[in-house]
Amino acid sequence: NLADLHLASGEVAAAKALLERGLRLAEEVRLTRMKPLLQGNFGLCLYAEGDYANAEGALLEAYGALLGRGDKPLAAKVQAYLGQTYAAQGRLEAAHGCLRGALAQAAELGDPEARLCALVRFAELFAGRAPALGGAVAALVARHPAAEPADRRLAETLAGGAGVGPPPAALNDERAAQVLLGADTLAGAVAALRGA
Repeated sequence: NLADLHLASGEVAAAKALLERGLRLAEEVRLTRMKPLLQGNFGLCLYAEGDYANAEGALLEAYGALLGRGDKPLAAKVQAYLGQTYAAQGRLEAAHGCLRGALAQAAELGDPEARLCALVRFAELFAGRAPALGGAVAALVARHPAAEPADRRLAETLAGGAGVGPPPAALNDERAAQVLLGADTLAGAVAALRGA
């Protein structure tokens, strides 16, 4: 939709205005199927503006509605963005829990796009705390078959702009997801991936 295009091109104000209008219309005519999609994208706009508390609320609402209607693939992606929002607020263990949940849903569904979305958020989470690990996860993202150009650019940024090298030989996106799912804490995830 047009709001997605604006958001992807960095035109957050234009995307937000369209989404606000869409949310009002969805309320007025009771478009219950559209509201979670609009709400999730609205949360991403709030995140892009640095309004993390309100982004959290919007993403939580979208996540709950998507789960309620059984849209698990999209719920897994929204859960990954919710984890990103927690990380931006310094709530690292909450972020880790959300990202693990998103990976678990993606694994249950066999959804490579949802797994990629969670791995991108994990790479962002690790980048500032364990740069080599962020670079390794970024390398997986850059080579993921579902990766889009924006994912690859983000991977390059997370890898420090020096180019994304190959991931460790034993680490692929499936293995990384398994290791991350097995770690109960963020520190445990860092240690486990270093040993993978």
